[in-house]
Amino acid sequence: MLNSLEYAQQELIKNIEPLAAEPVSLLEAVERISSTEILADCDMPGELRSAVDGYAVNPDLSGNYDQLLVVGQLTMGEVPNSPLVPGQAVGVLTGGLVPDGAVAVIPHEKVQIKDNYLKSLEFVKPGNNFKQPGEDFHKGDLILGQAARITPGLVALLATFGHGQVQVYRRPRVAILSLGSNVVPCSSQAARGEIRDANGPMLASLVKLDGGLISSVELAGQKDMTQIKIQLLQMLEQSELVITTGGTYTDGINEIHV
Repeated sequence: MLNSLEYAQQELIKNIEPLAAEPVSLLEAVERISSTEILADCDMPGELRSAVDGYAVNPDLSGNYDQLLVVGQLTMGEVPNSPLVPGQAVGVLTGGLVPDGAVAVIPHEKVQIKDNYLKSLEFVKPGNNFKQPGEDFHKGDLILGQAARITPGLVALLATFGHGQVQVYRRPRVAILSLGSNVVPCSSQAARGEIRDANGPMLASLVKLDGGLISSVELAGQKDMTQIKIQLLQMLEQSELVITTGGTYTDGINEIHV
C-alpha cells in the first residue's frame, strides 16, 4: 500500500538534522532561515515621541487650550532642552521627541495660530497623539524567532535594534540526478526515442526558490546499477541532498543503497 504524501513528508522531516549556522550581513539575510532567536534589548520607542506633525501643548492654569504661547519648533532629532510650562506649546514632528510637561500633541491642521499664540480647534484629550515608550516593543520581547524565514519587514526590525548581521542556517547544497536512460541534456539534439531533460532544470529552479544551492544537475544515461551507485555517492560527497527523478521502471533501481 502506498503511503500518503503527508506521511512521506513527515518521515523525511523526522530524519533531517539542521545544517550548521553561519553569520550573514543583514543586507544578505532576506529569505534566509534564522538559527537563533533574538530578543529586544530595549524598549521601542525608548522615549515619549510624537505620533503626528503638530504642537506639543500644556494647557493654561485653567485647563484651556485657547491661548497658548508657541515657544519654538523642534526639528527632527532635536532633544528638548526645557519642559513646557502651563500655557505653552512647541512645534513637533512625527517621530520626534516630546518635551517634559507636554499633555498632548495636536495635529497642525487642528490648530489656529495668530500672533504666535495657538488655539486648539478640537477637544484635547491628555495623551492624544503620543507614541509611548515601549509601545512597539518592550525590552525582552521576541523580535526574531528561531527557524523564522527572514522577510524585508524583519530586516527593518533587526536594523531598528542595531543588528548588522544575523545567524542563519547554511543553505543546503542539492544535486539532481535524472535516472531515465533515454534522457539527454536539454541543450542537446534529441535523437528518435530520446527526450531532453526538463525535470532537472525545473527541480533546480524550485530548489533555488526555496533557498537551496544547486551543486550539480546530472543524467544517469546508459549507466548500469553499479555505475549509478558510484555516481550517487560522488554527488552525495558534494551535497546534503540528492533528488532523483525518473527511471523508476528500471529493474533494480530501488535496490540501490548508498
